[in-house]
Amino acid sequence: MRHKVAAIVPAAGSGKRLGAKEKKPFVLLAGKPLITYALKALDSSKYIDQIYVATDPDSIGRLKDIIGKYGIRKVVKVVTGGKTRFGSVKNCFDLVDPLCEIVLIHDGARPFPGDSDIMNSVLLAGKFGGCVTAIPMTDTVKLAGKDLFVKKTVDRSSLWRAQTPQAFRYGILKK
Repeated sequence: MRHKVAAIVPAAGSGKRLGAKEKKPFVLLAGKPLITYALKALDSSKYIDQIYVATDPDSIGRLKDIIGKYGIRKVVKVVTGGKTRFGSVKNCFDLVDPLCEIVLIHDGARPFPGDSDIMNSVLLAGKFGGCVTAIPMTDTVKLAGKDLFVKKTVDRSSLWRAQTPQAFRYGILKK
């Protein structure tokens, strides 16, 4: 039996780190707003039943227009994002139907969630309670003191870079 799954897409980022003049979700990639790719991937996944999106208050109408223009059908609600990613996720989560057994979180600025990543995140969250997509650390990492002198090179064999999607059982995320 398949779990009922809600996807949360925090997309209230300003794009400061990206160095863009446009808000991050609306930066164009191959002529389409960046967020379009993530929403289309989630919308077309058979593992996702509904989608909640958080954006800044001035962009709610613009995001709804994009959802309509690109035929994204599973979006249930577009909400005002929080001051932080945590706040944006919480604003969406507060609206998720508790009958959704699994909640998947995928950043709106990550345009290409693979269907296998979505599937594995949902299945592993169902089995273990939670799942975070991650990739092994390949960079050399240095630990420095307040004086900025290197104290040691960190063993990267057990370091992973967290990505999205991330999925959790509803009750675990609620706690």
